[in-house]
Amino acid sequence: MKLRDVKNLSNEQLLRVAFCVGQEINRRWKGEKGEAPKQFHDCKDVFSYFHYRLWAKQQEYLCCLILNHKNQLLDERVISMGTVNASLIHAREVFAPAIEKRASGILLVHNHPSGNATPSPEDLEVTKRLKKVGKLVGITLLDHLIIGKYQYYSDSLKTVVHV
Repeated sequence: MKLRDVKNLSNEQLLRVAFCVGQEINRRWKGEKGEAPKQFHDCKDVFSYFHYRLWAKQQEYLCCLILNHKNQLLDERVISMGTVNASLIHAREVFAPAIEKRASGILLVHNHPSGNATPSPEDLEVTKRLKKVGKLVGITLLDHLIIGKYQYYSDSLKTVVHV
């Protein structure tokens, strides 16, 4: 469908198209019944899953992917919404949903509104602290990704990857 075709639709037709598009987006994000749960094999999978949702945000969002022992998605939570350059992260808020879901591991993802995915000293410190807490509660912090514009930082790789 081209833009000129959309302009010729009535309001009712446009709403019907928007509803169908919304259903398809929801199906892709959440998966359909009978469909295998979303599985993450590496940090590139996580980047692909989040990039289009986070890189253009004007404030920091911290999201947690809650995974089973096969790294399949059990749940996804927004843990914190911060300011343009900071986000409050507390271990209690990160691990509570994972404990509730009986998770084996988690992946943390947050964005840098500046577009630069280079971690701050605070990012590195909080990741180190959350890894320790994860060991204590038996839920592994598999990675902490920082999403920028056309780049991401992976704590497991210890580098910024340009895409």
